[in-house]
Amino acid sequence: MRVSGSPAHSLWLMHQPPAGTRICKDIGPMSGVARWREAVEQYSPVLTISGHDHETPVRRGCWWDKVGRTVCINVGQKLEGPLHYCVLEFTFPVSTHSLPSRIRVSAYPW
Repeated sequence: MRVSGSPAHSLWLMHQPPAGTRICKDIGPMSGVARWREAVEQYSPVLTISGHDHETPVRRGCWWDKVGRTVCINVGQKLEGPLHYCVLEFTFPVSTHSLPSRIRVSAYPW
């Protein structure tokens, strides 16, 4: 965070989602990670992308949630298909390290 500055607040990729969100189970091995949630609450990245719990987003019909101002995404999966995925489009105001001025997220097949 200190080395990269504000760009480190743009996008965090993590295997497991932050705990206590609608994109993971409430309890058990698919419940998300409490330490991730603490880090998200402390540093407020713009966006997190995770997986690990593939069923809860499908079961709940919810592929995103917020922790404070941070948008957290897990598009989930069904074993029988179709493939679920998201496309991220970033627009940056300058060509050096900076926060994006716009992020567009499209989730499929949602």
